[in-house]
Amino acid sequence: MNSNREELLFQLALTKPAAGRVAWLDRECGEDQALRARLDALLAAHEPPETLLATQADAAPPVH
Repeated sequence: MNSNREELLFQLALTKPAAGRVAWLDRECGEDQALRARLDALLAAHEPPETLLATQADAAPPVH
């Protein structure tokens, strides 16, 4: 795999709206499942993490 191509695809994927990113990645990666997995991992790592407090607050029952 050409790491320059992988880096380019990653950078381009970041410019795509989330709603269209999956179809774009499908088209660009084609049958290369290893490339797709690496790009998916990079994109997931690039997303802002949810904080533990936010996750717990969302899951907590409302206080009456």
